[in-house]
Amino acid sequence: MVHKGYAIAIEQILSLCCQQGEEWGLQSRTCSSYNESLELVPAGLHGLCLSTIEICCSKQHKIYQCTAGHIAARQGRSCFPKGDQSGSEFYTDCCEACKIGLVVGSSANKCSVEPFAFGSPWDEIYDDCCNEIKKKAGEDSQGWCEQFPTSCSQVCENVGEGSYVCKCHPGFELMDDHKTCAPISDEDNEAVESKG
Repeated sequence: MVHKGYAIAIEQILSLCCQQGEEWGLQSRTCSSYNESLELVPAGLHGLCLSTIEICCSKQHKIYQCTAGHIAARQGRSCFPKGDQSGSEFYTDCCEACKIGLVVGSSANKCSVEPFAFGSPWDEIYDDCCNEIKKKAGEDSQGWCEQFPTSCSQVCENVGEGSYVCKCHPGFELMDDHKTCAPISDEDNEAVESKG
């Protein structure tokens, strides 16, 4: 019985440590820099508690970044966050999952991700964005570019139901992300002029 009581105590301690980690993460602090007192935790479990704090803190960063990416996609903003933030890959992945959902939903396709799946939380985000745009598409008949004017950095052109292509103004070239335009460098201009 002593062993079972100890196991319950560990679970309670881990729960307490996880709560501390979540609170630390909600304050946008670096998870590995937790420096609060562990006086309620037996000394032999400090390492276990600190690991739990870091995991639960990291989870909070990921949830925050994923939510921010989801919102960015719905607002037609970039899926690449500014700066190096903890969990930023979740910002990008959740943003892209939403954008995929928006494209699929704005076409005549069903929102189902079967026979494949992104996994959680991306399936839920894809589904939310797909169904949202389907509902919105029923309310108006605007094309993608009108609904999401910041999808492309310069020129957005609708090419069929729910599809679009980004283009650039003269003197700019489309980058590998197929959304962003960058000025053609002087070296590129000189090479073009010398060939002509």
